[in-house]
Amino acid sequence: MLEGLARFSCSRNDDVEQFLRNQALRFEEAHKSRTYLLVWNRSFATDPVQLDIFGYFTLFIADLSLPDELAKSRKKDLHGLFHPREDKLFGYLIGQLGKNDPYASTQLQDGPFLYVAIQTLQQQIQPWIGGRFVLVECKRDVAEVISYYRESGFYLFPEDPDDPLAQLVYML
Repeated sequence: MLEGLARFSCSRNDDVEQFLRNQALRFEEAHKSRTYLLVWNRSFATDPVQLDIFGYFTLFIADLSLPDELAKSRKKDLHGLFHPREDKLFGYLIGQLGKNDPYASTQLQDGPFLYVAIQTLQQQIQPWIGGRFVLVECKRDVAEVISYYRESGFYLFPEDPDDPLAQLVYML
């Protein structure tokens, strides 16, 4: 399997490539996150050592601080059935989401496929441990990525002027 990780490449985002190759296993061992490999079934069936990874995503437990300027009624909606005593929500952070370059033109490699995989996982986890949202973060100046998540049902969370990242939230 490690050979499959070493062959993973993501020319669009070096951080995504480096995380899978150099940090994902350490994060797993420390129980900080879980990384899910999207593999080509035929490669696994014939030779699990020569795993063909066409994408992956990493999930973390996350907390989301609600800004003071957010209306109390909106905070109550975000928290659920009760009036919040604190300005934090707990859910899931998609910390990494990556595509392997050799499969860029493959139908399974399309963004919606990865999104469906993530949503399916969230639907399997949430009934067991709860959580009210899925959070993604990206650079504010990457309009294409922000647009993709907004079209997928995420909404842009109020901007923190001290944070260079945009936060997008999908309520479960």
